[in-house]
Amino acid sequence: MSAPFVLRRAAARLFAFIGIVLGLLAGSSVIVPREANAVPLRVRGASEVDLLASETESGVKLRGEVSDEMGASLGRVSVKLEALDPSGRPVRLEPPAPCTQTDPLGRVRHDGSAYVVTTDERGAFCVVAPGAFKGFTFRGTFSGNKLIEAADITVSPVPESEQRAQVSVRFESPPSALDLDKDSHTLTVSLRIARSDAQRLFIDATKKQGLELSLEDERGTVLGKVSTGGDGRARFEVRSADLAGPGDGELKVTFTGDKQLMPAKTNLQITRTASAQIEAPSSIEGDPDAGLPFDVKVTSSHGAVDGGIVEALLGNDAIGTGEVHDGVAKMTVSFAGGAQAKVPVTLRYVPSSPFFRAGPTATVEVAVKGPSPIRQILLAAVGLVLAGWIVAKWRRAPKRDTRESAMPPPPSGRPEILVLERPSGLRGWRGVVNDAHDGYPIAGAELRIIVPAFDGRGELARAVTDKEGTFAIDLDDVPKDARLVVEGELHATYEQPLPAPSVLRVALVTRRRALLDRLVRWARARGTPFDSSKEPTPGHVRRVAARTGAQAVEQWASQVEEVAFGAVHVTRNVEEALVAVEPNAHAQDRQLASFPDDAAPKQGGAGDSPRPVDL
Repeated sequence: MSAPFVLRRAAARLFAFIGIVLGLLAGSSVIVPREANAVPLRVRGASEVDLLASETESGVKLRGEVSDEMGASLGRVSVKLEALDPSGRPVRLEPPAPCTQTDPLGRVRHDGSAYVVTTDERGAFCVVAPGAFKGFTFRGTFSGNKLIEAADITVSPVPESEQRAQVSVRFESPPSALDLDKDSHTLTVSLRIARSDAQRLFIDATKKQGLELSLEDERGTVLGKVSTGGDGRARFEVRSADLAGPGDGELKVTFTGDKQLMPAKTNLQITRTASAQIEAPSSIEGDPDAGLPFDVKVTSSHGAVDGGIVEALLGNDAIGTGEVHDGVAKMTVSFAGGAQAKVPVTLRYVPSSPFFRAGPTATVEVAVKGPSPIRQILLAAVGLVLAGWIVAKWRRAPKRDTRESAMPPPPSGRPEILVLERPSGLRGWRGVVNDAHDGYPIAGAELRIIVPAFDGRGELARAVTDKEGTFAIDLDDVPKDARLVVEGELHATYEQPLPAPSVLRVALVTRRRALLDRLVRWARARGTPFDSSKEPTPGHVRRVAARTGAQAVEQWASQVEEVAFGAVHVTRNVEEALVAVEPNAHAQDRQLASFPDDAAPKQGGAGDSPRPVDL
């Protein structure tokens, strides 16, 4: 046995040993215990189907390509091709024919009213549908797979002599929000010419320089026109001053086409944001015990701010607030004054929508006026007179029975039925129904005492609150399994076991808030991308659904946004309609009762298609 052979065998064994050790180390780095409550993350890329239908003597030639969101071809995937009559219904197709004599027909399967074609290694396909299809359209559908989302396209056939190469434009690394506080924003758009069309029409698909693209917003305002470079990309520099004010918007890119290339366009849903700047007087003077009124201006880089509040803070304590309307907040601050002094008060903006952010705080110096000597003398005299009268007329008050205070607690922000007191001899239930957030009484709220029955739930008693929100129910011998159900015209239904006869404070949340809570629980149950670092909003869920192609979720979130932030009165019928179309909602979750976050039923996927809600 030669020495070189021995050395080679020893080296092979050494490398094998090193490979085993590295494999064990790599395995140990990925074998970690999975948390019991961990949510599996599944990310799928977007896809795009390009389809061109050309009229020939033998029929309609259907040529296309399937690619992912990065422009890479998807080879060996199935595409369903259908012919739709003028009413939009699929029609039965004749057996397919190849585009050329060299095309293998085995890549196409005739499935009655459709062709199922398999793309080649470059993601392309071609088939001829025999017959005449005047007034028809053709639809191509890629159903997706575990890694790629589904996509479809519908086109009308054109004469082969009039055909131009198909072009697609898209935003690269598109932003979801534009900060209007920045001077400008750079947006990159790429233009791509279909390879199959370029080869067929003898066009150089790599020469994409000098093609003009136009960018405009949802108002139709042209934000810029830029020609593509040699790489087919156009870079727009958009000034914030040219954009509309804070809010939801849309950016549209259009290529008008030329003699060889077809027109193309794409759009991008964006949110415009800005920071709120506070302009307040440098100082005010007066007695803070009686309240000091003053006005504060709230503006942004695009004009006056509408919405949100300005909060006045003395240290960490809030001493006044004012709602912002048309850029002005009318403030009144009140705190214990005392001796003459200068007290700094901090003002901060608190937004009520995702379109505005809190900017820098402002400081107002409050010059506290000291107490008037004459006023102090009068107060002292009144005090002496009152003390003398008390001493002269003194008598010990009779001892009263101690009992729990009937003062209700402040609003908690959640639906609940609280027992304030249980007076002896009380027959039935008394109390008040308030809003769970602002504490205002709810007039016309309906209270029902129900018990299980063979035909559902039997009703024992019913009462309606007056304009002060108060109610009274007189009832004897109530079963132990009785429940109290409370509902307002604009407030969500809430129920819990009926307590013993007592004085109650009932708090209800509005149906508008209940719908927002359902959307937040829905988004958090699904996690990223519907959930966000902040509390998810209908606009956030809608934009995510639009980007991911979840049309059902996008429609549902748009309806929730319109109801939650619009002027419509959210009644029981409106709430029931939105709950019924919640994507993949379980039957037990379609009740109108408000659940706390930790008791909310879990939702399913986002694939169900909601029906439009008539508001």
